[in-house]
Amino acid sequence: MTTPTGVFRGICCIVAFLVSLSTAFTVAAASPSENPNAPFGTTGKIAGTVRDSKSKEPLIGASVKLEGTTLGAKTDINGNYVILNVPPSTYKARATYIGYQPKSVTNVRVKADYTERIDFDLLPEDIRADEIVVKAERPLIVKDQTFSAAIVGAEEIQALPVEDINQVIGIQAGVVGGSFRGGRRNEVAYLVDGISVTDVFDGNEGRTFAAGGSNFIDPQTIQEVQVISGAFNAEYGQAMSGIVNIITKDGGEKYTGQLTLYGGDYLSTRTNLYRGISQINPISIPNAQANVSGPVPFLENKLTFYAAGRFFSNEGYLYGVRQYLPDDVISVFDVQNNPYSLLQTPFAAIRGRFAVGDRGFGTITFPGLPPSPPLSLDEQGRVIIDRQNGTTVAVPYNPTPTNLALFDNYRNLGSGDNRVVPLNPYARGSFQGKLAYKPTDYLKVAYSLNYESETFRSFDHVWSRNPDGDMTFFRNTLNHIVKATYTFSSSAFLEATYSNFNTRSQNYVFENPLDPRYQFPGLAGSIGQGDFFVAGGTKNERFDRRTVTNHFRADLTNQIGDVHLLKGGIDVKVHRLDYSDLRVRDRFENGAPNFADGFQPEIADPITELDGGDLYTRTPIELAAYVQDKIEFGSLIINIGVRFDYFNPQTGVPRDPSDPSEFIKLLPDSIFAERNGTTERLKPATPKFAISPRLGVSFPVTERGLFYFSFGQFFQMPAFALIYENSRYKYGEQAGAGGFIGPFGNPDIRPQRTTSGELGLQQQIGETIAVNLSAYFRDIRDLASSAFIRDLVNGAQYFIFDNFDYGFVRGITLSITQQVSNSLNFGVDYTLQLAQGNASDARAAAAQRRGGAEIETQLLPLAWDQRHTLNITANYVSDDWNIGLIARYGSGFPYTPELIPAPTGGVARLINNAGVTPPTFTVDVRATKSFKIEGLSVGLFAQAFNLLDAGNETGVFGRTGRASSNILLPVQNNQFNTLNTVEEFFVQPARFSEPRRLSLGMTINF
Repeated sequence: MTTPTGVFRGICCIVAFLVSLSTAFTVAAASPSENPNAPFGTTGKIAGTVRDSKSKEPLIGASVKLEGTTLGAKTDINGNYVILNVPPSTYKARATYIGYQPKSVTNVRVKADYTERIDFDLLPEDIRADEIVVKAERPLIVKDQTFSAAIVGAEEIQALPVEDINQVIGIQAGVVGGSFRGGRRNEVAYLVDGISVTDVFDGNEGRTFAAGGSNFIDPQTIQEVQVISGAFNAEYGQAMSGIVNIITKDGGEKYTGQLTLYGGDYLSTRTNLYRGISQINPISIPNAQANVSGPVPFLENKLTFYAAGRFFSNEGYLYGVRQYLPDDVISVFDVQNNPYSLLQTPFAAIRGRFAVGDRGFGTITFPGLPPSPPLSLDEQGRVIIDRQNGTTVAVPYNPTPTNLALFDNYRNLGSGDNRVVPLNPYARGSFQGKLAYKPTDYLKVAYSLNYESETFRSFDHVWSRNPDGDMTFFRNTLNHIVKATYTFSSSAFLEATYSNFNTRSQNYVFENPLDPRYQFPGLAGSIGQGDFFVAGGTKNERFDRRTVTNHFRADLTNQIGDVHLLKGGIDVKVHRLDYSDLRVRDRFENGAPNFADGFQPEIADPITELDGGDLYTRTPIELAAYVQDKIEFGSLIINIGVRFDYFNPQTGVPRDPSDPSEFIKLLPDSIFAERNGTTERLKPATPKFAISPRLGVSFPVTERGLFYFSFGQFFQMPAFALIYENSRYKYGEQAGAGGFIGPFGNPDIRPQRTTSGELGLQQQIGETIAVNLSAYFRDIRDLASSAFIRDLVNGAQYFIFDNFDYGFVRGITLSITQQVSNSLNFGVDYTLQLAQGNASDARAAAAQRRGGAEIETQLLPLAWDQRHTLNITANYVSDDWNIGLIARYGSGFPYTPELIPAPTGGVARLINNAGVTPPTFTVDVRATKSFKIEGLSVGLFAQAFNLLDAGNETGVFGRTGRASSNILLPVQNNQFNTLNTVEEFFVQPARFSEPRRLSLGMTINF
């Protein structure tokens, strides 16, 4: 394990790298009053030339300032100026020079990481005229773009029918269901004001749920969001597919605020599919949000603030029926505790607490047979029905539905109230606040706080008749960011940032693990194929995971002349992962459960017991350094850079993979020491590092068109969940069972890597149309996989996570935007993509092997390989109306078909992901009517999600390829109607997209 001295030495090396880099920067002198005030967050740049309007000679020492700020610069000997560190927004730029008329340019929009060019031609003062004010035309193409990226500003977000940032991201070209250009969902880095907010445990893979989604950063606080899917610059790391860079709003010099209230509900004609949706409640989806900003009084605008809060709740559209309660534990099992099959099992048992009469133990009668005696539990917690000798009741050896009616009567044993209960509710509260303090023109310090709390349930169809036994999920995220920006001159500045990112995820049925309401694990009346609902019991898993990341980052930026914008930095992340995955079980006596006294909850020991879950704390470390140069030779733009990444898992790995466990030692210590030179089972994991070069080039081909291409290598450590899972190697008796064990985490896993390249064309057509065409490929190697198998000394085998999965993606994206008029614009984003790999998930290989199949080795369509994706946006704006529309089309996702061979009725699989689900189509719309009341700007709006109530099939049955129908196997045709019919079980609303959702609301601006 790495010592503190080793960590300190590594940090010192990176600091030395930054210091040596800074010595190469030329720092030009400038007066303090003209230094840029480094704003909080990622920024852009304004550059241009100031000339004499007649002679076209450069004006040396002319002043260019952004009104309403202290940002500005003076021109050099060639009349050129550069204003660095400009926050994304729309500005008015003003140029002045002694002996010349001032000139202003309005509507100057600055985007993060891009250069906005504004040139000034000034008239001499002897020509009498008022100050010239020109409105800048927004460029249709971005001339310094060297990789594919979509930039959405605050105005566009407000106009679109969106409620969270995921919806904004999802309509960009190349993004399909959270996957960027064919990569796995956890290959994307999410940044807020330049600081990572990616949950390193799972890479944010689980941060989106139905009925509301997960936002973390509320749209009302966003100034700009960048969605980068091309080969991004070296300053971005630990991502292989894309970057989402969110820049939040600052407080200004004036007080402003906004209040938004709305409510709504679902309105659908498919009431036969969505139980309970016919009851309309206009406030079942309430939303209340507000923001306020401005200067703190009495401090001469040196301290500004921005604060925003939101509460959102959605009852959901997936409902169940409380037919059973958790203590109605009903199951049919054989004496070996295996699911009872009427066709194969010679013995059956009924276990649990039945709701009969007074909900005590009662009598069950079998129509056509003598009544059974009152039920009681034996020492093993079972009542035996022996079909051979009739110890409890005689049941014919070959039972049929007519002479074994017990199963028909199960549904009458529930003690629930049969109320309709929402099963995918979602509630979220959030707060974002920012303080920016500017004591001098050289220094700016900002503090930002982002908080989010979520409570939700994830719909489980099997538990929809026993909803009180299912678990609830809780997630809380708190992020503190402190950033200091020191300006050396108008061409150089340093940013130092500290962030504490703290996220906690929990799920359980009851908060107290010893709550007496816990019951035996939920058991269904499963017969044969098991297509039955749970009729009692509770989910007895308890999960609690906290991830804390302390993040320090320093970035030094310097403009050298007119050509080079040089930037370098270091990045240090110290993580702490506290993981608890526990099991509630019946109290043990003498090493076995005590059934006789009913369920008495206790927590199984996660350290020593095989079925006790897992418990650990880990403190991995990440270090990084980068340097990049943006070279601007006129219209030729080159982005070049290199990045170094280091990762230390700070834990051990097995010294001898054939005897890896400290929990169960297969070899005596003496033999182990003879083979390995020590009795220590673990040795320190090896730190990993990677060097990744990046290159992007843009050059013009016509006055209105340019080519760009980018290429780079990208490395990313797998999610921490795969590194540390069951790292104690608890396997016990399973090790001799002859099957496969695991998979187990692997702290020695290598970084995953992607080689990405693209070639693009931007072209302006006429005065209103812009086209962006891009062709790309992604060669993905060393993906996390569970395909690696190791042998134990006793002959058993186990899986560990290692770098065996791979993929290859190629595609074309086409974006077309048109400004039809000052009031109407629309955009089209189309993606044609082929995403292939040997596995869509790191756990897929182990699952295939356990299912009796060979591990996949050929390239097959990945789960998110939607061949055609089309997004259309349109927006109409007038003095008092704003109408926004989003239409989405997808050609369907892969699924694995199942064949039903006769006459056995078994299931055979075709090639994985050989089928394609039906296409999907959705339309969302928002319309706002604005007017003035007592000096306030008020907007009344209506919005509809899935306006056409399209029944998109998002999850299909393998036998039909449809969500609306399935084919019964012959064995299922012989099953009895126990808790439900098989046909009832096949009606699964979660396999369809969200139905039509309507909202009405009001916004007040002041």
